[in-house]
Amino acid sequence: MTKRVAVIGAGTIGASWAAIFLARGLEVAAYDPAENGESFLRKFIGNAWPTLRQLNWVLPEADPMRLSFHREVANAVRDAEFIQESGPEREDVKKGAESAFLHRLHKGACGVFGTVLGPEANEAHRDHFHFDLATRRRSALCQ
Repeated sequence: MTKRVAVIGAGTIGASWAAIFLARGLEVAAYDPAENGESFLRKFIGNAWPTLRQLNWVLPEADPMRLSFHREVANAVRDAEFIQESGPEREDVKKGAESAFLHRLHKGACGVFGTVLGPEANEAHRDHFHFDLATRRRSALCQ
């Protein structure tokens, strides 16, 4: 089961998702570029928690203190098993989250597969990964 979720974009929609994830016992790492993003998110969750309890959505192991707020997208997505993107339609923010996630995926795959070719390997793999379980004579190929 997923244990850590990243919420990218912590406005009203992202904060709602964060509150639900926390109520279900997950750890939430959030990012929002707004100057008051963290205070908005924490206040939103504090206000939503009693309602979530009334709806019986809060599991016994749930704790709103399992929320962490990050000023960099890469820090929010680090170690996340699921990413909920609820940010504005800003390509610079979305590309940062995507890049951090793809680098993490690439690094993790290199320890599992014999061959990993990703976006940085060549033009043919710019938009996808190639994973291969074949045993190699030398060390694994990880590009």
